[in-house]
Amino acid sequence: MLLVVLIVFSVLPSRGQENDQADRFEIRIPPAIRKRDAQLRYFLTGPFGGYGEAARRVEAGFVIPTRVEGEPAEHLKAVIYVAGCQLVTLDIGSIRDFNGAADFICNELPAFTLKGKIILPEDPARQSYFVEANYMAYWAHNFFGIADGIVTSFSLGRFTPDRQGVFQFRLPDFSKDQATRSFKLDAGIQFIARERATLNILAHLVPSDSPPGRVDMPILKTLPPLVILRPYGKR
Repeated sequence: MLLVVLIVFSVLPSRGQENDQADRFEIRIPPAIRKRDAQLRYFLTGPFGGYGEAARRVEAGFVIPTRVEGEPAEHLKAVIYVAGCQLVTLDIGSIRDFNGAADFICNELPAFTLKGKIILPEDPARQSYFVEANYMAYWAHNFFGIADGIVTSFSLGRFTPDRQGVFQFRLPDFSKDQATRSFKLDAGIQFIARERATLNILAHLVPSDSPPGRVDMPILKTLPPLVILRPYGKR
């Protein structure tokens, strides 16, 4: 598959000591963007093998440590999601040859209102639950160059259906996202119903017409006027 990396980062001049550059990589988020709306997952490779997780958020944006078990990382890849913006992929083949920082630039991603209804089995907790929505980037395994592991995901928010299960939720239109499109829409929207008091999972919700084995809503260019969500495995 052709790898498409969005060129939306600009190299910044060094502002610290050379040792500091070797130990960290900064991604700065514009002040106009709320930091809680930004999420970043990264993967490092080097003498230690491979290592990845969510980046630590700081006042200016994100800091990625570039040493693992005392060994310097050689290669950095990252995926950044900011609410209202297109996903950004960053691929630095040689950390040592880079200046150690980059600016995030937002390319707007349109959104639409998802209208639906949730059908759950009768349960006392049914009247006290919320639904969290997550973007599941299955394509990130390909991008990071790994064969298995936890799927890279980004929180899109949560919503509370009414007593009849009807809801409306503002959802980014990932069918227009360049990174998602470059990997042939290999992604999905995960819906998880959680009991409000305990946060226990009540059900993973999928559209009624989902194919067997699909545990989320695929990224589609068009959706029905009303999406019916049911617990996975039940019709």
